[in-house]
This record gives sequence, C-alpha cells and structure tokens, in this order.
Amino acid sequence: MASKFQLAFLFLFLCMMWASPSAASRGEPSDPMMKTFEEWMAEYGRVYSDDDEKMRRFQIFKNNVNYIETFNNRSGNSYTLGINQFTDLTNNEFIAQHTRALPLNIKREPVMPFDDVNISAVPQSIDWRYYGAVTPIKDQGSCGFAGHSVQLRRWKESTRSKRAANAEVIKMVSET
Repeated sequence: MASKFQLAFLFLFLCMMWASPSAASRGEPSDPMMKTFEEWMAEYGRVYSDDDEKMRRFQIFKNNVNYIETFNNRSGNSYTLGINQFTDLTNNEFIAQHTRALPLNIKREPVMPFDDVNISAVPQSIDWRYYGAVTPIKDQGSCGFAGHSVQLRRWKESTRSKRAANAEVIKMVSET
C-alpha cells in the first residue's frame, strides 16, 4: 500500500517539476514586469490571439520599457519618453502601421524668390499660437500622407486667415 502512495507522490512531484520550467519560461508570475504588462494590456484594451503572440509582445514591451528607462535616466535630454499605446510594437511595426512613404508624383509649389524679400522687416521670432495656427497634438492613426498633406494645406490657409484649421483638417481627412 505504501508503494502505491509513494508512486503517486513521485508522479505528482515529477509533474510539478516538469510544469515549473515551462511556466517560468513563459514569463508568468516569476517576472515582475508581467504584472505591469497585464495592467498596460487592460489600459489599452490589448488582447492577443494566443499565448505565443502574448509572450512575443511581452518581450517587445520589456525591451521598449528598458529603452525608455535607459533614455530617461540619461542626463541632457530635453524630453522624456513614456509608456503608451505603442509600447508593444517594434520600430519597424510602428513605421509600417503609422507612417507612409511620400508618393513620387507630389505637386510642388513654386519656391518664392529670395531677391524680393525684405529681411529687415522679418521679426526675430513668431509665436504661432498667437495666430491660432497651432492645434493640439493628435494621433493621426494610419491616415499617412493624406493627413499630412491636408494638414499642411490647412496650415497655410490658417496662416493667411489667422485662424486655427483643426476642424477643417478633421473634416477633410474624414472625407478622404
């Protein structure tokens, strides 16, 4: 009778030993960053297709957080980095999803000749906020080049009319 009990105990012990390394290799509770990652997932509504994808994103997240902390601890920076909705993306993934290459057939406006400019009348600096030409920072998502060209055109118009162009940009991008 004792041998069956010992055999069952040995089997249970071996199962626990076999499961422990696989749980640790997945970066679960033994990794203190996992709690931060799961809180980040909840905050930004991230759900991954399977555990492998979650662990791949977790590794990217850890690398990015390490970069953020290293950068912020360096002296002489004029800005700080922080964790945001893009922290589980590699640089290449971010570029592919949120930027676009400019098309080759861009219509360029003619350059104003410099000989007609009176540089003594140019102010030392211009505060574009005074003219209402600067709008709050926006997440443009993946609108890419279209959003940038619309914003540039609206900015040019706003500097002429001295009013912010934020509403018109939103309207034009939603129509494209």
